Amino acid sequence: LEEVFTPMGVIYNQIGKDLSDVNDVIGTGGVIINASDQQGILSKLTNVLHNEKELRPLHPEYKVDQNYILAAMGLLGEKEPKAALKIMKRSIKTISAEKKGKHGTEEQETSDRHVHGRTGTSAGRVENRARSGT
Repeated sequence: LEEVFTPMGVIYNQIGKDLSDVNDVIGTGGVIINASDQQGILSKLTNVLHNEKELRPLHPEYKVDQNYILAAMGLLGEKEPKAALKIMKRSIKTISAEKKGKHGTEEQETSDRHVHGRTGTSAGRVENRARSGT
């Protein structure tokens, strides 16, 4: 938040990338992967109070990088984007509150649309390269 002084007093202006339309939040790393309440942790990253001034995701789907591979797939995707995308689709799983499998994640594959959301991540660049064949 940025503090801005106006004739009407101090206001707080949030600056940064607007993530309110992001479809997916992907958790990675040991703390998330091994947590018993992965969805609870990831939900703290969203706009839980529905404050229209916040730039955090509004209603994302929660996913977990079960094998902690996102960084490596970003590197692999530079040379072999189709292979990296295939591996990511096997490793990144959707979290479901109802049906939980290993590490609290739903046992299903993700679609291309859900691998990267719209944040411009290395996973997104991998997918774009895989589609274009470059």
